[in-house]
Amino acid sequence: MGSARRVQIGRALRRDTAMSGIPQVAPAARRAALGLIAAAQIGAMSTWFSAAAVATSLARDWQCPR
Repeated sequence: MGSARRVQIGRALRRDTAMSGIPQVAPAARRAALGLIAAAQIGAMSTWFSAAAVATSLARDWQCPR
């Protein structure tokens, strides 16, 4: 990206921020953030699901009281 284009984006961001008080984020950055959040959720939920799926059989095999 050229230097002039970066300056234009910076000016537009400052103008949008001054008007609303909230910086505007490019659609590509929003999609990237959404993808990262989705991947983190899938990773966290798969760990929980795996543990929940085997909890009963582990408790039975290890003879854990309920």
